[in-house]
Parts: sequence; C-alpha cells; structure tokens
Amino acid sequence: MKSYFFLAALLIISIATRAQNNSTVIENNNKILITGKRNGDSTYKQMDTTVIKIGRTKFKINSKNIVLERDSSKVERRKHKNIENNCLGLDLGFCNYKVMNSAISPFDLHQSKSINVKLYVFQQRINLIQHHLNFRWGLGVTWDNYRFNGNNKNTDLLKNKTDGTLYAIDDPVNYTKNKFVTKYLTVPTMLEFSFGKKDSWKSFRLGAGLEFNLLLEGWQKQVSAERGKEHRFSGDYNLSQMPINYVVRLGIGKLNFYGTYALTPMFNASQQTSSITNYTMPKMYPWAAGIQLNGL
Repeated sequence: MKSYFFLAALLIISIATRAQNNSTVIENNNKILITGKRNGDSTYKQMDTTVIKIGRTKFKINSKNIVLERDSSKVERRKHKNIENNCLGLDLGFCNYKVMNSAISPFDLHQSKSINVKLYVFQQRINLIQHHLNFRWGLGVTWDNYRFNGNNKNTDLLKNKTDGTLYAIDDPVNYTKNKFVTKYLTVPTMLEFSFGKKDSWKSFRLGAGLEFNLLLEGWQKQVSAERGKEHRFSGDYNLSQMPINYVVRLGIGKLNFYGTYALTPMFNASQQTSSITNYTMPKMYPWAAGIQLNGL
C-alpha cells in the first residue's frame, strides 16, 4: 500500500515540476523547496510529508494518505484605473429627424437605410468618485446618411445663390438612389454612473451629457437610369456649423447603447423663405440611436 502512495506522490510532483519552467531547488534544514516561474507555486518535502502548492491549493502527501487543502482567504481584486484610454471606438445605428411642421416637409426617409456612423479616434474615462461616477469624453467623426423615400425619393436640395436660402424641388428624374449626407467632427462629453463589476453581465452604466460638433461637409448623392452614373453634389447646404446634441449612453453587461438628439436645428436657414420658390425650410432636429461596437 505504501508503494501506491509513493507512486502517487511521484506522479503529482512530476506534474507540478513540469509546469514550472526554470525551477530552482533550495535545500535547508531537512526541507527541500522547489519553486518555479508561476508566482505562488511550490513543492517542498519536510520529514515524512510532501507538500505541493499550486496557486491556492495544497497537496499534503505522506505514507498514509493524501490531503487536499484550499486557501479560502480573499484575493485582492484588480484595481480599476483612474484614467482609461481607448484609441478606437465605433458606434453604428439609425438616424432621422423630427420635423416641426411635417405638413411642408419633403424629407420623409427610408428608415432602414438611413444610417448613423460614429468613428472615434480617442476616448477617455476619468474616475471622479470611487469608480461609480466617471467623466467621459472623446474625439471622432460622425456621418449621418439620410436616404430619401416614397414620394420624396426625387427631392433635390438647392441653395439660392442670391440670398443663400435653401429650398427643395421635386426633380422629374426617377432616382434609384437619393441620399443626403452630413459629416461632423464630434466631441462627446458626459457624466457616467457605473455599478457592478466591470465586464460582468451584472454591471450597469448610465451616462448623459452634451455632444459638440463642427461641420466638415455635406453632400447629396444620386443615382438614376436617365443620368447614367452616380452624381455627388457637395456644399454646406446652410447646415448648422456648430450644432450641439444631447447624448445618452446605456450599458448592461458587455452591451452598450447610445442615443443623441439635436438641441439646434439642422439648417441655419430653417426660417428663411427662398425668393425663387417662396418655399420655407422647416425646422428639423436630427436624432440617432444605435449600439456601440467597440470602445470604452
């Protein structure tokens, strides 16, 4: 029977020592200690008992039995960083706008093809109070792709060169694709409340704040059989140069959602009447909602 215990002890010692690269052996006071690279793992023999420690587990082996012991003391949790950075973030969702006077709006959209994309080159989270209250901000670019639909699929946006007003007309060309795109430099800022262990499905995050934007460009892209190929018409289209949005983010576990709503109208000329068509641009407030695919 003793030989079986001896063989079992040799087997466990062999497994433990093979798992430790570049191990060293120290012999002192009838005690042999074998340590390896992995922090906390060791094997030693004292008197007639061999003790093998792997992580928080101990194997005590002697001629009569094998005893397994588990260290029940609490392990210190990894501390959160007070400042966390991320160099690439991506939000993807849908965009639309609220029109204050829908009776005169020529801008009904194909919702499933009206896409909002936010690409962040930098994001940062700063701890304010015990990692339950954080300040978040970032820097990125936002594209809103408004795809015209239905009776408005042939809408043209034109700018009056005389008075600078923007107006819409119904083009007789039958477009197979007609969309209006805006591109902004985006700086979101918000306070975020966070509860639960990070990256756990029991965690919960809620943030709210303001998103500051700077217009980079706007364009209308059209495709038709009559005109053959795709045509792109770039310009500022009297878009608001520095719009401000409300921004909200909600996180549950590893899922993160976002939403924005404009504080300022989409077009600067929303209350001006064109001298050509006597058409008044309605007040339009863009919004977007979607999911965060990558980022803080």
